[in-house]
Amino acid sequence: DSRKRLLLTLHPRRILQLGLEAQDLSGNSHPRFATLTASKKILNSEIRYLGRNTHGDSFPFPPNTKGYMYYHLDNGSPLIAGELRMRICDAPSDFERGHDLPDIEGFGPWSIPLYTLVRRKSYAGFGYLLSQEKLVDADLLSDIRRLPLRSFERPLYDFEQPFITDLSQHKINFTLLSRKVSVQVVIQHSFEQTLSGSIVCYPYAGKIEARFIRSPLPEDADHPTYLMQFLKFLTPIQCVIPEYQLRIRRPQIGDVLQRLDIRTGVYRPWKYVLRERAGGKAIADFIGIEP
Repeated sequence: DSRKRLLLTLHPRRILQLGLEAQDLSGNSHPRFATLTASKKILNSEIRYLGRNTHGDSFPFPPNTKGYMYYHLDNGSPLIAGELRMRICDAPSDFERGHDLPDIEGFGPWSIPLYTLVRRKSYAGFGYLLSQEKLVDADLLSDIRRLPLRSFERPLYDFEQPFITDLSQHKINFTLLSRKVSVQVVIQHSFEQTLSGSIVCYPYAGKIEARFIRSPLPEDADHPTYLMQFLKFLTPIQCVIPEYQLRIRRPQIGDVLQRLDIRTGVYRPWKYVLRERAGGKAIADFIGIEP
């Protein structure tokens, strides 16, 4: 499908006012949109249906992907946390009763972060509408354009914001983003164990929602230390090592990641101590604390 769809607005209220017809993206791998500027120039935008950790290949939008592109900002979130979503519904009058298109894994809404909308040329039409309709103020747009140009997965806007990760992956990586700074974070070996013979393994498999929380332990009071708390299991959690000795405690919702202290036989929380990590100073600066 190489045709371009006319995109007049990203504002939910204007969608209703204009009585716009819903757009059907079902089965399309890279729908294209055309936006006409005040000077009669046509700006193009092209979107893709990608997974959270997918690079390169896109997938066709699923059946019944019919509705409206719109701009969304969660209540209480920083202004830079806005994003493009697609509301699934048949008509403008059904917008409030509709639902957002889920991402390819089904763990949350399909979306494109504001930073990406502003910085990528392939989203020029979206960027124009954000400014023209005053969905995003000019100062914020200027701040975003001054940030380093980077390609990243879904950003986090708070170090304690929930994120999705895979227990079988050797690292957790994300970008902390504010209107003044971006910090790339890579946390390695958190779910990793070394067996006899220097064999590295990952005892558990499954996707989870987790977050970092400031350690409440007395021994961590004088230096910023974070624990990893399990919030939700998005897929079943499986132990993949036969007769595993549970050196890493099996994840439980609400609990924190814990490892067995061989000397004492007691589980202790895995810790992320900012002053001991290569990127700790940058994270502390982002949070606004001393490492």
